[in-house]
Amino acid sequence: MRRACPRCRAGLPNRWNVWRWCGPRIPPIRRARTNRPRAAQNTGDLPIASVARVLVAEDNVINQMLVRTLLELGNYEMLIVDNGRQAVAAAEAEIFDLILMDVRMPEMSGLEAARAIRGRKGLNEHTPILAMTANIGEAERRDCLDAGMSDLISKPIDRLYFLSRISEALGIPG
Repeated sequence: MRRACPRCRAGLPNRWNVWRWCGPRIPPIRRARTNRPRAAQNTGDLPIASVARVLVAEDNVINQMLVRTLLELGNYEMLIVDNGRQAVAAAEAEIFDLILMDVRMPEMSGLEAARAIRGRKGLNEHTPILAMTANIGEAERRDCLDAGMSDLISKPIDRLYFLSRISEALGIPG
């Protein structure tokens, strides 16, 4: 007798005999904020340091969660969107210190979104854009740089490499 999923009553295990998730789709993370203070307390001789705002354009929910976790480790404030069209709209509406852009996304690719952000004389015309891609070939790098992106971050994402590239793009020493 085959066992059925308690939620949908389907008896459809995959080939490794593990039940597939049949529940509702987990909604993507739209806006993540940290509980950390936005600025350091000014003790008189120390300058107030504000947290950098980062726009993340990523269509994969797992990658969104990973990037969100890593940016929270670096104490960055972020806005996460699902595709290039939403990234362009967000870049027109708010000022960001850095934009992280997946290259392959639905509706509008990261390359098209970067061209649109650079082409419009808007708030983020000169904001650094880092491409996130699994294809780190010379042709992919050239395409990203031609689209107006500043540099590339390879996938799968390594925590130390990721945070060091972001610090470097923002001009933070360390």
